[in-house]
Parts: sequence; C-alpha cells; structure tokens
Amino acid sequence: MRSLIIKAALALGLAHPIPALSAEFYNQTLDDGTEAILIMGDIVEGDEERFRELSIRFPHAIVGLESDGGQLIPALEIGRLIRLRGYETAVLEEDICASACALIWMGGVRKTLGRNAGLGFHASYLDREGRLVESGAANALVGRYLTQLNYSEDTVLFATLAPPEEIWWLNEHTRELAGVDFEQDQPDAGNAPTPPPIRTAKIPPPAPPAYPIATLGASLRQEGFAARVATSMGATGKLHTAMADHLGKLYASDALIARAEKEMAAARIDFRSQPDAAGAILLRLSNRLVMNGLARLPQKDVNTFFVYYSAITRSEGRTCEVSLSNEGKVKLAEFRYVQALGDEHLYEYMRIIRKSIEAEAAGSPARITLGPDQVGVAEAAWPDVLLEAVQDNGWSEEDFAIASSAWDNPTESNRVMRCSVLKTMIPAIATMEGMAGDWFRRVYLTYIQEAL
Repeated sequence: MRSLIIKAALALGLAHPIPALSAEFYNQTLDDGTEAILIMGDIVEGDEERFRELSIRFPHAIVGLESDGGQLIPALEIGRLIRLRGYETAVLEEDICASACALIWMGGVRKTLGRNAGLGFHASYLDREGRLVESGAANALVGRYLTQLNYSEDTVLFATLAPPEEIWWLNEHTRELAGVDFEQDQPDAGNAPTPPPIRTAKIPPPAPPAYPIATLGASLRQEGFAARVATSMGATGKLHTAMADHLGKLYASDALIARAEKEMAAARIDFRSQPDAAGAILLRLSNRLVMNGLARLPQKDVNTFFVYYSAITRSEGRTCEVSLSNEGKVKLAEFRYVQALGDEHLYEYMRIIRKSIEAEAAGSPARITLGPDQVGVAEAAWPDVLLEAVQDNGWSEEDFAIASSAWDNPTESNRVMRCSVLKTMIPAIATMEGMAGDWFRRVYLTYIQEAL
C-alpha cells in the first residue's frame, strides 16, 4: 500500500522541513519519485496559505496527516486545495487525525488509513470560557464543504453529529454508515485490535476554571510571554528562538493547562500570587507527562526519542548533570546537546516532547501495552546486548557490576559511577535491533515511569 511506502520513506528522516506557523509541514521525495507532504500539529489561520505555496511547488503529491485538529476555516481551505490538485491523502500507521484534520483528509481523491490509524469526527464547536458549545453555523460550513466534494448526506451527518466531547471513528466497521470509500492497511492476522465503538469519549469535559478572574492559560498565552520565559532560562540565539516556539506551543495546549490548573488547585496554589510555586508544579508535571506520554506514541517516535536520549547522555560530563538531575528544572544543556546534532534535530526532539505531553494530558491515544510474551522476549535479549556494550566500552563484567550497585545507593558520591553506567546502557538501548529492541525500549519506559 502507498501509505506503507510513505511510512518507510519518512522513517528515514524528513529531509526537507518547511518552516510552518503552528502546524509543521515536511516534504519528502519517495523512492518512486512521488512527492509526499506531511502535515503535523494544530491547524491555525495562515496554514492554508502555507499549504497553497506547497501546492504550487508540488503539483503532484500525496499528503500525510497527523493532528488532533485545529481551526475550521483553514482546514476546509486546505481540503479544497487537496481536491483541486487531485492529491491523495493518508493517515499513517498508528497516527491520529481527528476533528479539522479529518476534514482535510476527506479532500483526497484517494484516501488511505494505515494500520491502527485513528480518523475521527465530531461537531464543530465554540469554546466559551471552558464550555464547549456546538456551533450550527460552523457545522453548516462543514456540510457545504463535504457536499462540494460530492459526499452524501450520510457523510455530512457522520462528520457532524458527534457532540464536541466525543469522537466518531471511521474504520472498516463504520465506512458504510459514513458513506466514505478508502483503503486501509490491515493488521497482521491474529493481532487485529478490537475497533473502538462509534461513540468513544476522547475529550474530557473541561473542569470549571480554578480562578474566577484570570485563567492560567490566558496568562501563559500572553504575547511575548514564551519568549520572556526562554530568556529567563538563559537561552540565546537560535536556541532562544526554538525554545520560545516550543514553550508557546506547549502553553497553547488546553489539555496541559487543564491538568496544571487541577494540580495547582489540589495544592491550593494561586498562580497569580505564587508564580514560583506554580512554575515548579508546571515543570514537574511536564516532566512526568513526557515520560508517561511516550507510552502512547508510535514506535517511530519512541525510537527517535531514545536516539536523542543517547546523544544527551554521551555528551554529558562525568556526573550526567541532566540525566541524573532530580531538581525538576528545565536544563538548557539537554537541548544544547541535541542542537549540536543540527537545528532540525532540536525541533524534532521538541516536537516529540510536546506530542508526549499532549497525549498524556489528553489521555489519548490509548497507551500501547506489551503482552507478557513480548516483555519476556525483550528482557531476555537485553543481557546479551548489555554485555556486548560493556565489553565494547572496555569494562570488565566485575567492574560494571560494582558500578551498577551504585544505583541501589544513589548518593552524590556515587554520581560518577551512576553516570558511567548510564552512558553504557542508554546507547545500547537506543541501538538495540529488531522487534526485541522496539519492545525493550517500551519496557524501559515503564522502568522510568515507576521511578517517577
């Protein structure tokens, strides 16, 4: 299937990143010469013009989508451009495309869903002080758009009937009801997941605002606030630009803000009068969400995260001041180490961090869990991989065993030994091959989560 070709090509690296506003746009030439355009992240005003520029550059292309949605008007315009150009659309294996993103996907003259991909619809809505209110006018625009694309009344109803806090998923079991034709890569025999019911809760009802006058989100989203935070952290130059962009996108996450407000309410902290305490909670929460959220991401993202984690540990000094820190602070060194690989790697690392935080804060997509057999295979393969890494690094088994015992007594005096162990283990985990490697990276995430 074409979507699998795209997946394989993009897994080799997004060779031509194209600067974007909120959504991220990438271009890749596939082995058969086809141009692929990948759109990732929230759709906002102005993204339709960015896509229009791409459509001029690439008159023949297939569009891959990964997004929880965004603003309706630019999404509809992108969908129209896709149909006008005769582009194909695809949601790749295990990726999610919902809300406004799903409407973009509908513009494809040929549409594909990868294995375990999620494509979901719900009614358009307005956010009125945390209360999601369905918008009849917006739904009318969606109906007109789908009609212009020659979809039936059944399709319009399927795309607009689910209330804002729910999702109707399109898959093999609902395609007839939706009246939408598409190709779908099938799961391996014997491993087909149970399809979600047509009405699946996805967006939790927003909690009442914790503060009556101002909200945490409004404060964090003030113009220039993210840039000021990046400055306060000591970021300069290109790193400052990247960090301000990263923080701005994090602060735009309604799910993260809702979780942070809940944590602050539980701690009886008012972020306006206690900004330092509020900042500590936000940092701790973000760190925890990253590690937990990775369990919800596709394997490609998990593998890429470990590549960057390995680069960080290899770059650190004798005491692993970032990896072994328990201060709950953002350390710029972490991002500088990744930036040393190239600016494009820094932006990719930040994207995975944001994606993990958003997934865990929103509780979607579902965690990817391993069965006992998979865990057993992964853990059985790990000792041999570790032994090879120990020998390659010039350790004796006895010395490494002594150094490893430092993990049972994590004192400051043991920090050098613990750092040496980490510098051996993490690169080995990052390069562990095959399915056993994929599984063990997920197993190791559970070790970190338990430590948190």
